[in-house]
Amino acid sequence: MPMLDVALVRLSSYEAVREALRHRDLKQALYDEAGVVLEGTLLTLHGEEHRTRRRLESRLFRPEALRGYEMEVVRPAIAATIAPFVERGWVDVVELSRRVTLNLSALIAGIDCPHGNAEDTGRLLDHVWKLGAGATVAHAVDKAAVVAEAAEALAGYDREFFQPSYRRRRELVERFRAGQVEEARLPRDVLTLLLREEDHLALPLDLIRRETCGYLQAATGSTAMAVANTVHETLTWLERHPDGRSRLEHDPGFVQGCVHEALRLHPASPIASRRALARVRLGCGTEIPEHALVQMDLMAANRDPAVFGADAHRFRPGRERPEGVPAWGLSFGAGAHTCIGRILDGGMEPEHRWRGPDEPIYGSVTLIVQALFQRGMRPHPEFAPRRDETSTRPHWGFYPVLLG
Repeated sequence: MPMLDVALVRLSSYEAVREALRHRDLKQALYDEAGVVLEGTLLTLHGEEHRTRRRLESRLFRPEALRGYEMEVVRPAIAATIAPFVERGWVDVVELSRRVTLNLSALIAGIDCPHGNAEDTGRLLDHVWKLGAGATVAHAVDKAAVVAEAAEALAGYDREFFQPSYRRRRELVERFRAGQVEEARLPRDVLTLLLREEDHLALPLDLIRRETCGYLQAATGSTAMAVANTVHETLTWLERHPDGRSRLEHDPGFVQGCVHEALRLHPASPIASRRALARVRLGCGTEIPEHALVQMDLMAANRDPAVFGADAHRFRPGRERPEGVPAWGLSFGAGAHTCIGRILDGGMEPEHRWRGPDEPIYGSVTLIVQALFQRGMRPHPEFAPRRDETSTRPHWGFYPVLLG
């Protein structure tokens, strides 16, 4: 059957991109090629089906739960993971971030490491990294190879990690329904939520498996890139502001501002894509025909001088912005598909912080970056950072720094 001649509409201004991201007649299309990893997952859904599943899974991201994650998972994971690298004297920021966030993303997804040892962590991390490449195959240099690796990783992940985790939770949920286990003993994770709601959702097992993959790869990959980009920007900033190191070591609010500014300049995906389900006319006058593919330049939108000022292309923590514009711009999306884990990564902005009994929720990226500065992070004099050459995304593949 011949391919239809489908229109392509490109958007790059902040206001046009924000409106398009929020429009109900523009359906997520960035992951159309990533079916092996993401078909039917929350990232790809639209309309009522998306609202139902997101409402269910959002229970895991309430402020009190996020506070618990930061205090009980992220901070101990940072301390334990970074210690051997401090002794060695240097670390690859990308590797460190992936290892720290793997524990948290696995906890949220509902995936256990059967033996709880370093070998488990290494194998799971390898699977997740390949699944992440499969999820972002639209940006891959060799798409066929990436899809094949992702399919192989999915099979290994299923056998070694998903199936044991599934069986344990299945038994707990069945015992809970029989009145043999109290609700408080059930894990609070995506896999358990989906099993508890299986009669209502009617999701096949392979889709439940992909849903856990979606959380694992998104959290681990995007967090690692956010940390690496923040490290790069702050180390460069320190060359111009050498007296700023003390703030990076002791002021988590300032570090969070640096994280938000780095997120604005470097969205995890430089573009977002939508498919028009009907004819759409944007407020700027742009006409989008039905079935058209809408490609949104998030990097350009986040650097729009009309919103972020004449120096919008520069890294400037504490940047003023119009009311209602997030410090991270559109890097976490907007509308129904706003990243469900955005507070987990970036914390709460000062004006929106949860007024709980403890300190603010700063986000995992802030905690990792500050921990690195507190341990004397500085540029490595021998090893240079390298970009990830397997992707067209401007991501770091290796970012070495000295510690101690």
